[in-house]
Amino acid sequence: MDRRTPSPLKNWLRALSAGTTGEQLRVGLRWDAVLLLLAIVAFLGINFFTSAGGPLSHYFVPMLVISAGIVLFLLSLVLISVVALLLRLRRGEVGSQLATRLVVIITLLSFLPAAVVFGFSWQYLNRGVDSWFSSAVQS
Repeated sequence: MDRRTPSPLKNWLRALSAGTTGEQLRVGLRWDAVLLLLAIVAFLGINFFTSAGGPLSHYFVPMLVISAGIVLFLLSLVLISVVALLLRLRRGEVGSQLATRLVVIITLLSFLPAAVVFGFSWQYLNRGVDSWFSSAVQS
């Protein structure tokens, strides 16, 4: 009989099925809250420094172009992965239905943070455009 070491996937599934205790879950939630607060503070700091008249306002356009490039690159990676997943689903490979369900769930869960970022960005751009066409600039 050949005894192999368990694969990382089997170890992960075993740990997932074992569950976590309430204390472990609370500690994880605390770290999640701290990371969320740090992300919000970082975003507000960037918003302040790049706003009209801020010390980094002249870097706004290059940062916007770089961000757009990163978004296009990530979008292309996602599209390639979705096409590969659909091909696996059509071939009926093992685990493709589970992977499809996970992709759908993760996609739905990612819309909330994306909506928050979109809201902040929309507000930032509107405030920037309003400052460009203010009465002081027109006079």
